[in-house]
Amino acid sequence: MSNDLISRNALLKKMTDRTFSSYLHEYRHYQNTVKDMPTAYDVDKVVERLEENAEYFQSEADGLAQVGNWGTAADLEGRAKAYRDAVEIVKSGGIE
Repeated sequence: MSNDLISRNALLKKMTDRTFSSYLHEYRHYQNTVKDMPTAYDVDKVVERLEENAEYFQSEADGLAQVGNWGTAADLEGRAKAYRDAVEIVKSGGIE
């Protein structure tokens, strides 16, 4: 797989900025081609997997906290938080 990740919207905007009416038919063809390209990854699946990991670590942390293993529980809560933070980053597209 290539490391060439690009923004479809940015590419389409560039194409629109440079399109002249005489090339409109060709532009529409290329626009549809770009829109039909698969993404590098499925955001929903990535979010789902991260959320599953966050739930797992939080559940483990809760179980350890109940038996008084606070140090390990705190470590696992930190991992769960890191996964929840990653979910927010992925959902925002990495833009703050």
